[in-house]
Amino acid sequence: MKKRILLTIPFLFLSANLHGYKPEDLGKLRDSKTCSKCDLSGANFYEADLQEVNLNGAILHHANLRRSNLSGADLSGAMLFRADLFGANLTNANLEGAKFCNTILPLGSISIKDC
Repeated sequence: MKKRILLTIPFLFLSANLHGYKPEDLGKLRDSKTCSKCDLSGANFYEADLQEVNLNGAILHHANLRRSNLSGADLSGAMLFRADLFGANLTNANLEGAKFCNTILPLGSISIKDC
């Protein structure tokens, strides 16, 4: 039994580092629809309703935004490296100054490389 516990502990730390985001930031986004300059790297927003959220300057590396509703969202200055936005609704979203690198956009499997 002790061997299982010892083997499990390193995996818990490893999985926390893979996501990169703090659960508090997800809660903040959910409660207030704003998470300016938050690190949401690796977060899963698949089919999420993120309409009119404020993610100004947010770090969204490896985030799954596939088929999410980002209409009217403020993504100005956001960093979307290797983010997946396939099928996302970006109608009236503010993308001014957003950084893309190997990002999958809603237009299909087009990947923008602006690194």
